[in-house]
Amino acid sequence: MNLSTESLNNLEIRQRLANAAENVRQGNSIHLSLEQTAIFPPMMLYMVASGEKSGQLGTLMVRAADNQETLQQNRIALTLSIFEPALIITMALIVLFIVVSVLQPLLQLNSMIN
Repeated sequence: MNLSTESLNNLEIRQRLANAAENVRQGNSIHLSLEQTAIFPPMMLYMVASGEKSGQLGTLMVRAADNQETLQQNRIALTLSIFEPALIITMALIVLFIVVSVLQPLLQLNSMIN
C-alpha cells in the first residue's frame, strides 16, 4: 500500500490511502480499511473481503484490478463514441456558417445587379 500511496499525485487520495495503510498496520482488515477511504467501488471491496476470507487475496485483487480496468476502458469507449458525433455536428455547423457567410454577400450583389 505504501508503494501505491507514494505514486499518487492527488494529495487527498494519498492521505486516505496512508490512513488505510496505518489501519492495516494496526491490525484492521484490508477490506474495512479500504472501505473507510470511500475511494473504491463496492464490487472491488467485496472482492477484497472475499480474498481475505478465502486466503486468495492476491488473486482476487488482480481480478478486481482487471475488472476495474475493463470498466474504465468501456467508459472511455462510450465517451468517445458520444463525443465523435458531437464533434462532427459541430464541424458541420462551422462549415455551414462559413458557406453562408461567403454566399450571403454574393447573393446580395446579385440582387442589387438585377
